This record gives sequence, C-alpha cells and structure tokens, in this order.
Amino acid sequence: MIKRIQATMMHRMGGRLRPAKVCALRAACFSAVALSIVTGILNAPFMQAQSQTEPKASFEVASIKIAENCGNTVPGFPMKIPSGPSYQAGGRYTTCSQLSYIIRKAYQVDIFSQFKGFPGWSEDILYKIEAKAGGNPDKEQMRLMVQSLLEERFKLKMHRETKDTPVYLLVIAKDGHKLQRAKDEKGNPIVSLPPPEQDPEKIRARRRTSYSSMEEMMAAMPPGSISIMGGLGSNELNAKAISTERLATALYSLVGMRRVIDKTGLTGLYDLKMTYSDSRNQPGASTATGSAPVVEPSAPTIFKALQEQLGLKLEEDKAALDEFVIDNVEKPSEN
Repeated sequence: MIKRIQATMMHRMGGRLRPAKVCALRAACFSAVALSIVTGILNAPFMQAQSQTEPKASFEVASIKIAENCGNTVPGFPMKIPSGPSYQAGGRYTTCSQLSYIIRKAYQVDIFSQFKGFPGWSEDILYKIEAKAGGNPDKEQMRLMVQSLLEERFKLKMHRETKDTPVYLLVIAKDGHKLQRAKDEKGNPIVSLPPPEQDPEKIRARRRTSYSSMEEMMAAMPPGSISIMGGLGSNELNAKAISTERLATALYSLVGMRRVIDKTGLTGLYDLKMTYSDSRNQPGASTATGSAPVVEPSAPTIFKALQEQLGLKLEEDKAALDEFVIDNVEKPSEN
C-alpha cells in the first residue's frame, strides 16, 4: 500500500501547528501524505503515452545518481517522498523520484492508469536526475527529451493495454446534495481559480508558516486546495473552492486506490468539510509492517460520511482503463 501511495504523492498545502496540535498531525501523516498531493498528480490530465514516429530530441548532458532522500521528510515517517520534475528556462531539467513517477510525468500517464511488469527494485530507489538541453526548449520539448533519456539510459520499453477495471461512480444521494458554494471575502460566489503558485520560495514559506489553530490554517488555504488532518480513529477533510470532479480525484487514495468518476452533473466550486474514519486504523486492518493497532473508529466510514455529510454517494461500476505494461527496464549506470 505504501508503495502505491508513493506514486500518488507530490504537493501538499499545509502549515505547522503549535505544539498542542503536533501529536495529532504526526498521527495523521500517513493520510496527509497519501492525499498530497494536492495538485500535481491528482490534477494530471487523463492522457496516454504515445509512440513517436519521429526521432526525439535528447539532452546535451544528463546526470543520473541514486539519492538517499529528496530533501522531503516527515518526522517519524519512513516513506521516501519524491520531488516532482522541474522544467527551467535554458533547457534545465531536474527531478528526484522513483522511476515509476518519472515515467508517469514524462509520458503523461495519469494517476488512474496502472503499471504492470515493474521489477521490485524500481520502487526502492530514488533517482536524482539533472539534465541540460541546448538552446531554450519549452516544457513539452523537454518532456520528450526525458522520454529519450529513459529509453536510452534505462532501456525502457513499454506498451499500453486497456482492461475493464472496478471503479466508483460519485453521484448525488437520494435526498439531494449538501454542498456549499464557495464564496470570496465579499460573499460573492467563486467561479474560477487563480493560477497555481509557481514560486518555490513562496510555496516553501507557506509550508513553514505556523498557525495557532486549525481554523486559522484552513482560512489560509488557497482556493482549489484540499487538506486532510486528524488522528487515530478519524480524519477531517477540508477543501476550499473545489469542483466535484476534483473531489472524485482526491477520493482515489481514500477508497482503496480505486478510480472515482464524477457523475454528479454539478458545476461550480464548493467548500467542503467532512469527518470520516480511517479504515487503516480500525480492527483487522493491516499495514506494511504487520497488524495495525486496534482503534475504535470515532467517525463514520468514508462511504457513509459522503452520504450523511455531503449528500453524495459512491456506486460500484466498471470502466475501461489504461494499463501500461513494462516490457523492459534496466538500472542505469550512475554518472
């Protein structure tokens, strides 16, 4: 489960609370990181890796090294947290991630498409890649260069298959939804989101900010963001100005890594707050290290919480989803 969650992780908005809240937040690290995400992968377009009929351009120089960590750590949490790709002016590309994540971003494979055939070693290694292209290529051009790098240095070969896969449909419950339209400080409905923050320094500064209360931290969340916090027995999901489509995407990691498709027909942006129990901490749940501690849930399941608190419902169904089969991949030599 941890290895699968690693593939969904990237960015997350949140700040440090004061000592009174720290213990509860550490207990919720697993849930917070599992969703994290906030933005990057969860918002990835549903695209397919495509074979190229013309030779792809390559970087002039590229360095690949194994990294112990990527500088992203959570106290007391052993998971290796990756850093996503950075496409910089002047043809500079950097990333520090597991191979599967690097491939996802390079070929624009969305979060719902599964990989098949990865060797066991691939998820236990963090690769730090730094590359430089000639001229001043744009992001799309450099993404194709990353594909060339993977095919040349990792000897990557893969193909796409489509198969019927269990999914959930997010629909409006029988008695109607209970969603509240998002409003700005003047009380006017929020109809569009500002562009995401791109300045790394501002993002890091926001993450370092300390808040005196949970309410203060939630108020500081930018529109379009989702946060999960809590402790043993229950979690609290807070979202500001998100669509039901975005909610469906975020539910992926909360319902057993199964794709959730928005069928509500609702448009607009909503503020959400939902308290639910974390099944990983309930009797009988298992973890990567063995049996989980027995904790009596203090909140309803995610399925019941959606219906009771938001007026939404999850229905089981099947859909044709992409699966990418790894035909060959090798460890590259470091340089």
